[in-house]
Amino acid sequence: MGTTSETLEGMTPERLKADNQLLIRTKPESQSTPYSTFNAAVFEDGRFFVTTPYRDLKPRLPVMIVSGMRMRHDYRFGTDDYIQWPQPWCRPLCHLACIMKKPPPEDEWSVMWKRPSRDCFVEDRTGYATGLGLLESSFFQEIQNVVSKLVTRTKIFCISHRNESEVSLAKQYSRHLSERITRVESIPCGIRQVCMLVTSIQRCALELHALMAYCTIFKPKMESDPLPGVPPASVVGAFVWKHDDAALLFRAGIPFWFIHPCRDAGGVHVQGISQLANRDNVCLAECDYPVEVIFNGLPNVELQYAAVMGFLDSAFQTFPPFLPTSFNAIDVSAAGSRFIHGSSHAPKVPSHKSNALYSKQKPNVNNQSRHVGSYIGNPLIPQFSTSWSKSYNTLPESRAPSTKPQGFAYPDPMLLVAVQTQAKRNAYCVNWMRFKNLLLFRVTRPGPTMFSNSIWRQLLSGDFVSDHAETGQLPTMASRRKSEVRTLLANCLTERGVDLDLTRLPDSVQWRGSTFDNGYVFSDRLIQSIFAELSILNFRCELTAVDKHLTPRHLRSVQHEDDLAYCCYAADSGDPLVVDLESRKRGFAANNVADRMSSVTALRGLMSDWTGTGDRVYCLQQFNVKELRSDQDRLVYEEKVVNCYVVTAFECLGRYPVTPVCLSSVN
Repeated sequence: MGTTSETLEGMTPERLKADNQLLIRTKPESQSTPYSTFNAAVFEDGRFFVTTPYRDLKPRLPVMIVSGMRMRHDYRFGTDDYIQWPQPWCRPLCHLACIMKKPPPEDEWSVMWKRPSRDCFVEDRTGYATGLGLLESSFFQEIQNVVSKLVTRTKIFCISHRNESEVSLAKQYSRHLSERITRVESIPCGIRQVCMLVTSIQRCALELHALMAYCTIFKPKMESDPLPGVPPASVVGAFVWKHDDAALLFRAGIPFWFIHPCRDAGGVHVQGISQLANRDNVCLAECDYPVEVIFNGLPNVELQYAAVMGFLDSAFQTFPPFLPTSFNAIDVSAAGSRFIHGSSHAPKVPSHKSNALYSKQKPNVNNQSRHVGSYIGNPLIPQFSTSWSKSYNTLPESRAPSTKPQGFAYPDPMLLVAVQTQAKRNAYCVNWMRFKNLLLFRVTRPGPTMFSNSIWRQLLSGDFVSDHAETGQLPTMASRRKSEVRTLLANCLTERGVDLDLTRLPDSVQWRGSTFDNGYVFSDRLIQSIFAELSILNFRCELTAVDKHLTPRHLRSVQHEDDLAYCCYAADSGDPLVVDLESRKRGFAANNVADRMSSVTALRGLMSDWTGTGDRVYCLQQFNVKELRSDQDRLVYEEKVVNCYVVTAFECLGRYPVTPVCLSSVN
């Protein structure tokens, strides 16, 4: 015989722990409601019990205290991870409860639960660096196929959906997916980075799928009456503490588990006691690598979500060499702990007169004066807009910053033009191809530095083998530079398991699907291609550094990030380390000025948020791009926008910024 409410008065944890059957009531319900309790289980030594209104759904054990939330062996976060275990219902992130459960193996979405491991990592063994590689091709193709369909579906969703915040979140997920797919396909990384990138893609895809399912399926159901006898959806679900939340999820068909304190036993109609669902499918094994704890304390889905995003973003993040450690403190992506990202205060930004990233010696005029405008007509320089060369040539001397030029993130593309002999130019090309992957990998780890042209020349020449000086002989300038190059290359390898052996440099190099020997004579077209690659990589890095330096934290809006992305990629998304040399019909260097307008206007929008550019940018607001009818009007507008950027970047960098270029079409 079941118990009555009278027998449950004064229920204590000790009584409930000793006899779980005390929860069973004598009047079973014939039909499921949000408050039905067909199954229940007692936990926490009788202090709580958890119930569910679904007959075929076992009770699950909620996490009451998050202790040491960290990445596990499968690159997920155990039972603290909303991808694989229910978490408390969180209205600001309500779509997380709608993440699908693992489908059968024949379903194409099952790849989103495939664990990345060493078996899916293909190491590049053709060079001098070991431990760098890419994701195994068949695994990548499986993921790419699902992501491609999902991104296409997202575009349709964003056009038809009317909720701006949900559309904005969907666009953000879609951008992250596109960026990470490009990175994992194109840039060799260490095995840990590759595995984290894969799980980041899987997580992002599942969350985006859940968001659209919530908006199109579950949210409409929340506003209607529930259908009787319908089982819950095959999604992760959530834990609830409130009756209103239970009613909402019940109408939507989202599985949920109601947590009750033992004192509520008399008011809950429990019909059966069940064992807690096992957690055997959740990996709790420790990670192979040392990992940090990203969250502790009472469950807080919003903070846990932010902590997970911040941790996984570190595998995708790039670190502009222009930002020294002291300056990184105002960078949102680098500041603070992973619990709360960035400071709660706007960053302190220098005044207009002290915009420079550094405060050192006077600039080197020779380095500043070398730009594409000085080599008009040179066959080695790819296509660029004359607005850039005009800006360099008209820059007032009064704008010269009181800083020493601090070098380049990558080799200065003008080195390919300034070198005097064809043999040396060929060596520069071969060595850029040889060290490219290592130099790209270097900016995916914290703490990269930039280098002067003298160091880049030493690297590109390939002459950095140590000289054996006689005892007591002072080091020469050349030996110092060689030492700096070796240090540069060694400092690229801050990832565990990645090693460098400069004694086994290969005789040939691979670049964009082709192989070149050390003695190869490069055509003007190939040199243009390398020039374009270096220009675009440097331009993106410089623009990002200047933007981070001058944009207050509170102005880093979604629109601001959209403008930055379009300036860098002439598209909604991209990877700062991947250069598309075939894109010539859009961007800052497009042949037609009308095709450059989208990038130019994005740059204007970006600069409108920069501190210290008020007067310069203010005069640009008078232009309505839609009313610019002639190419001449568009050129005037472009020249003013480009000049504003060149002057501002010159003040920040202590030298002229690199010009964005593109390859012209081949007749």
